[in-house]
Amino acid sequence: MTTRINGVIVGLWIFVSAFLWHHSPRQFTLTWVTGALTVIFALAAMVRPMARHLNTLVALCLFIGTMIFRIESEATFWSNLIAAVVLVFISQMPSEEVAGPPSQPIHHA
Repeated sequence: MTTRINGVIVGLWIFVSAFLWHHSPRQFTLTWVTGALTVIFALAAMVRPMARHLNTLVALCLFIGTMIFRIESEATFWSNLIAAVVLVFISQMPSEEVAGPPSQPIHHA
């Protein structure tokens, strides 16, 4: 669950950063949309672990969009690139398994 919570935190950062400094119109849209999708998919992955792979696609879109759209601010460029790379790693980490009670050893008589 910790991994998915980290995904939510990264998504919130991406979303909020869209409003913290100047972005070109395309970068603004890319940033807030990918941030919102990241949060949604990270929350979905808490219930359906395979949903984490959707954030891999979101991260790739953020990375590529950051590289091809006009940049108005170095803060936008670096924030989005770093967030995209972190998100790829987070989205590739499997969910932690919940450990059940230890199994009882079988005693043979």
